Amino acid sequence: MIIDQGVIEAVKQKFKPEDLSKAIALIHYVKKWSNLEQQYEENVNKVTTNHLESCLPELSEVNALANGTRQPSEEEMKDSTIKEAEPISDYWSKVLQHAGITGSRITQKDADVLAHLKSITASFGDNDRDFKLRFEFNPNQYFDNKVLEKEFIYNNEESDLPYKCNGTQINWKEGKNVTKTIKKKKQRNKKTNQTRIIETEVKLKSFFKFFDDIAPAQTDEEELQKEEKITADLEVGEAIIEEIIPQSLTYYLDLKDDEDEDDMDEEDDQDDDDEDDDDDDDD
Repeated sequence: MIIDQGVIEAVKQKFKPEDLSKAIALIHYVKKWSNLEQQYEENVNKVTTNHLESCLPELSEVNALANGTRQPSEEEMKDSTIKEAEPISDYWSKVLQHAGITGSRITQKDADVLAHLKSITASFGDNDRDFKLRFEFNPNQYFDNKVLEKEFIYNNEESDLPYKCNGTQINWKEGKNVTKTIKKKKQRNKKTNQTRIIETEVKLKSFFKFFDDIAPAQTDEEELQKEEKITADLEVGEAIIEEIIPQSLTYYLDLKDDEDEDDMDEEDDQDDDDEDDDDDDDD
């Protein structure tokens, strides 16, 4: 809670003069609680970032195994007789498709492009809040980029949202842009009876819009749209770095939803048992 002049004025109006000194003393402790809460949030951000950074070496091993760029170690394979390291087909593509928050954004055309996704890595800024996601692709027929990145940058500790999100401009090859299409329509001139073709660019739903830069807002309406876009992209970015990457194998095998459904079934069963107990009590 931020104590501003408005709060001070409200205290003066709401409290009796004889109680005003007590109210001001209460504000003193509210300020202290506010500072402690801010310190708590900073500590949580720091601990979370340190934990995720400690997981990054494991992520590099996941990428190496998924791409078949190294052989499994004896420790990794101690319970198996299979020793050959072959690339796992569409590993990260399937991971993203099976995760709800990213899968809902992926179209079939996106999936065709993501089939060339080689690895996903992450890095963190010095302030424990900034982070960057790096998507490395094999050479493909869709775009020239080898790497696509999305970076989330905060300007202060109190801000809930990044003030800037930098994305890689995708150099799509001709006719391969999955984020838009060209709609052609014939138009006839009523006077000359001649026809011409009108081409209109139509934006399409696509996961690859995640890599768009978010332009500075010029109007209140644009500011609202910017905030909505940043919020949506941040949810995806945080989900990838906190949930999808650490549990990539679970998502690849498409087991995550099954586990959630099992949990729901257990809760439903428990509710049914409780209802049965209530019925017995009524009897």
